Amino acid sequence: MGRKRKHENSDLPKGLYAKNKKNNTYFEFKNPFYGIKGLLKSNIKTLSLGADKKIAIQRHQGLIKACENYSAASDADLNVKSDNTENNEHITFAKNAGFTKPNYITVLPDAVTYIGALVEKMISDIEKKSTLSKKTQDQYKYSLNKIRKKWGPLQIEYLNTANIQTHLEEYIDKGNLNTAKKFKSVYKQLLEFGKRNGLIEIKAGVIEATDTPRFETKRSRLSSVTFKEVHDEIYKENIPNALTLELGVITASRPQDLTLVKKHKNDDWDFQAKEFIESTGEQREYLKQNNLIPSPYIDEKNRCLVILCQKTVNIIKISFDQYSPTLNKTLGELIDQIKIICTVPTSEFLIHQIKNHGPLKLGASIKPITLSRMFTKHIKRLNKSWLKGSHPTLYEVRSLAMRDAQEVECSAKNIPNTTVSENNSTITEAVNLKQNISKAIDLGGHCRKSKMAKDIYMQPRDLFHQQLNNVLKQSSYS
Repeated sequence: MGRKRKHENSDLPKGLYAKNKKNNTYFEFKNPFYGIKGLLKSNIKTLSLGADKKIAIQRHQGLIKACENYSAASDADLNVKSDNTENNEHITFAKNAGFTKPNYITVLPDAVTYIGALVEKMISDIEKKSTLSKKTQDQYKYSLNKIRKKWGPLQIEYLNTANIQTHLEEYIDKGNLNTAKKFKSVYKQLLEFGKRNGLIEIKAGVIEATDTPRFETKRSRLSSVTFKEVHDEIYKENIPNALTLELGVITASRPQDLTLVKKHKNDDWDFQAKEFIESTGEQREYLKQNNLIPSPYIDEKNRCLVILCQKTVNIIKISFDQYSPTLNKTLGELIDQIKIICTVPTSEFLIHQIKNHGPLKLGASIKPITLSRMFTKHIKRLNKSWLKGSHPTLYEVRSLAMRDAQEVECSAKNIPNTTVSENNSTITEAVNLKQNISKAIDLGGHCRKSKMAKDIYMQPRDLFHQQLNNVLKQSSYS
């Protein structure tokens, strides 16, 4: 990374530099035509654009335009810095990167000639999108910058299935299957962006023919037995954190929602909910960072817990009758127990600190990061042999909760159909028209069309292996 420009030169365009010689300032520009035989001053590395700043910028813009026109009009045969018949610099870079010059061109340049230019335009487009959160933008930009670095000065024609597969294989060979899958998705979006904006022309399916092995999750599932072991240890250390875990194993809610449950509905809850649902990108991030989000609350009148999920922006209502086989208690019974233990009158949170705990003061809410670290600390201390190679994390509590609910659902008879119309005009109507959840698949707050609940959270993965180990351990000879 180059050094930062001086303040007086901060407005200079990229590639234009101010030089001082004998107390006189003049401006230089790296010659874009250096090494191209047959062009004027092609043997000079830097071009002097004079001492007048305004005129230098105008000359710089003229050179940039001339360079773009030349690139668009020229063939791939530029004879750069060499007597070779092809672009030696590009071929050398391609060989070092493991790419081959395509015989059959599937992606053709239209308004851009180089892969790097296409990536830059997509990054610029992402930065203008207010619908994307800052975190999502940063993730896209990170991947795109990796792609730009990988392809360097290569032309659009090099973007074909074989060369993209070469890049993906770098991650597949290291076992980073999830990373390879993400890059495949970014490549697809990059080509779609170029085609949609008239920057490139695609003659055939490029990404569809690439192959990435299926990613297998290495994190083990959380069983009821393991949950109880971890819960009991956390209960000895911090009772409110243990109660938060219990609330999670009944409601299947995310930690960021669990820790903000309030005793009552705020007066401005409807307004905050409407603003949060309608917000996008940076605006939603601002609401989260400034605690302007609609917190979950206890509805005593209707005997339910109301949650507006921060991630999915879905409103769910969980009845006090929701039962957990792991805890052998209902949500209503747990709430009554929490009210007996968490009794700080000045706290608005259902579960709160009952004594000063480090930087957390009496009555403060539980911090998700603290809960996660405590859970990880105690599960590591169990010294179990995990089939998947990695211990369960706090988020596995959601999976356990949904599998518990599925068990209850399967044993129940004549479950009523609670499907209701989503046509409502106010937040109050949206909450009032919501039925209490009766199906396990709805418990996590996922959209009905989403396969996340069924295909991810409700799959047992290595639980049968854990159960078999427990049986063998109990029946083994001493």
